[in-house]
Amino acid sequence: PSPAATEADLRQLLRCLGVQGNPYLNYVISYLIENTIFVNAMCSSNCLLYCLLYRLLYRSEGVIAGDILIDISTRLWEKDRGAVWFTFHTKTAAGPLSQARFTDAPGYAFFFSHQRSFSEIGRWTPTITTDAGFQVYQTHWVDYPQNDGFLGNIGLQLQKDETIVSARVRSFTGYFRDGDWPRLLELQWNHNLSFGQTQLGWTRGLNDYPFSFLTVGLVCWLD
Repeated sequence: PSPAATEADLRQLLRCLGVQGNPYLNYVISYLIENTIFVNAMCSSNCLLYCLLYRLLYRSEGVIAGDILIDISTRLWEKDRGAVWFTFHTKTAAGPLSQARFTDAPGYAFFFSHQRSFSEIGRWTPTITTDAGFQVYQTHWVDYPQNDGFLGNIGLQLQKDETIVSARVRSFTGYFRDGDWPRLLELQWNHNLSFGQTQLGWTRGLNDYPFSFLTVGLVCWLD
């Protein structure tokens, strides 16, 4: 088939798949049209073409390499067992731009945090933290170079002596509503040492984040 016919076929198939309004659509079509020989061979089979489109639209490969993260938090208010913080967060990116959608997007965020501690329960001290703010990050879409929206997190922490266990749900409401409303579950175990802290964590994507990963770390105090 001709490239024009190929583009029409792709748009019709995307409508059938229910992704016609996807801002990623033009990128997908451009990519496929540029690879005309491959597309022409594939267009005879809707099944194979569906698999190709699915991989382009919902692929989950990703790389994080050489990034620098900066967090600056300021305590604005404190009374009894409660406190309010303001945080600025920014992140660089050193990986492929095509993976900016998930794991390697440079961006920044501003958010407020409210922290409240409660009476001990069996020698464990519970603390609830909520975050609310604004986040912006770069995308790899040519027509939509950035995505922005509101972030909201809630977490529960239990501390006993030098041991800390916590669970947190993080969320972000993107502008496009196209795979950019992620929710993540984070579980973490920390143990304070004389010179720092050991960390063991597990993160699971609950929505619009097709990754799960384990984190092992050692933090050393400078003072």
